Amino acid sequence: MVCVVRQGDWQGALRVALPSCVINSIVAIGWDACRDRRDRRRERRDVALEVALSLEKTALQIAGEIEIVARLLRHSV
Repeated sequence: MVCVVRQGDWQGALRVALPSCVINSIVAIGWDACRDRRDRRRERRDVALEVALSLEKTALQIAGEIEIVARLLRHSV
């Protein structure tokens, strides 16, 4: 069986395919932008948490050292 493709069929296919490709590209670009924004937000949150934990650890170490120095000063007087 031989299919005969008329010129009108190609134009009809292009009328459907071209807008479909454009819409698909717009949706894909938008989705990628949302995903990238979400990933950057998550990364910033993770970095902020690491900084906060590091600062808390440093503050506890300093508080411990201050307590040791205060105890030594009380006993030396």
